[in-house]
Amino acid sequence: MNTTEAVLLLRKVHAYRPAQHIDELTGDAWAEALDDIRYIDADEALVAIVKRTSDWITPDAIRAEVRRIRNRRIDQHPPVEPPPDLDPQQQLAWTRAIVRRIGDGEQIPDQYRGALHARDIRQLTGGTAA
Repeated sequence: MNTTEAVLLLRKVHAYRPAQHIDELTGDAWAEALDDIRYIDADEALVAIVKRTSDWITPDAIRAEVRRIRNRRIDQHPPVEPPPDLDPQQQLAWTRAIVRRIGDGEQIPDQYRGALHARDIRQLTGGTAA
């Protein structure tokens, strides 16, 4: 997430939590804290948080909710299987990329659907969902 996206997110935070202090440095700080989080995921996380709690919203809360969202996408995706002609290194790279794409919300084409569930691939490759 860049600073512009962080400021947009913070405008929504302020709309939901008007008493939460936001100043001219908050956008830069949030962009720095959430630099590896996609804005679309952070926005979805924000909405989930405000529906669940009235607590103040922090970058840590956004990050934790994004992780839950991405893991849920992975867990609910149909099983996938890498192409059979990959060597072990290519297979590892393919599975990591597929898990990231599924976490991003992408539905993987039927040709790759198979025996391994994405959550199992994530565990086997040591991949993370966020």
